[in-house]
Amino acid sequence: GLVFLLPFLYFLYKKMLPTKLIKRLSLAVGIAAVAAVFGWLMVWTGIKGNPLTNPRAWVNAYALSAHLAIGFALFGTLAWATIETWQPNPQVINKTGLKKWAWWITFITSLQIIFGGWMSGMKAGLAYPTFPLMGNEFLPTALLDSSNWEMQNLAQYDHHLFAPALIQFLHRTTAYLLIISILYFWYKLKKHRVSNALRIANNLLLAWIFAQALLGIFTLINCVGHIPVVLGVIHQDGALVLLFLSLFVNYQFINQIENESLVVN
Repeated sequence: GLVFLLPFLYFLYKKMLPTKLIKRLSLAVGIAAVAAVFGWLMVWTGIKGNPLTNPRAWVNAYALSAHLAIGFALFGTLAWATIETWQPNPQVINKTGLKKWAWWITFITSLQIIFGGWMSGMKAGLAYPTFPLMGNEFLPTALLDSSNWEMQNLAQYDHHLFAPALIQFLHRTTAYLLIISILYFWYKLKKHRVSNALRIANNLLLAWIFAQALLGIFTLINCVGHIPVVLGVIHQDGALVLLFLSLFVNYQFINQIENESLVVN
């Protein structure tokens, strides 16, 4: 926090930052503060434990995923500020339908990141380390039994198969949805004349979603008896790259007038 905050205050004091960048970086400072506070609470409650559900010291998967989401929000804020500074006047394409689709991809990516946090926190890969089916089924039997749909099974996810099965199913199906969405967007965008930046980003986004999916599959099938931590971390880093690419694509559709204040003399 200090490594980021002190230089920011210095440049702010020297009046070396344009107005819009100040707003972006101030937001980043605020999100970083929230992440720090939430991280402290997450660890404190984990050490304290819960005498009713989990008496041992641990970090709850839902708290872990929330902390991860805040971290990704911070990354996204800094990434957007960086893109704005690098490219203050993008050669935009005025296509409302494509713009909405690009934001849809970013939304699905964000949702998938949260599911990924739950997958990690619950060690859900251990439940069904197989692909393309979950065991021998597309939809696990644990999800078809209506008696399993209880809050207690979601809260005590390490004592029942229901929550890991549900989260892994959601993570898988959201990945399929994301691949289809990016494929459709890539195909539609190829029909238009666009800037080199958007054309390259569009191709990279398509290539990266397949690389990320393959990495996710490879991580999953290696969850036999233990979690392959290195693969999991690389897969999480891949999500950062995917989020950056989706934000960069979104940025190419913004109004140029919005960014005039970012131009630094």
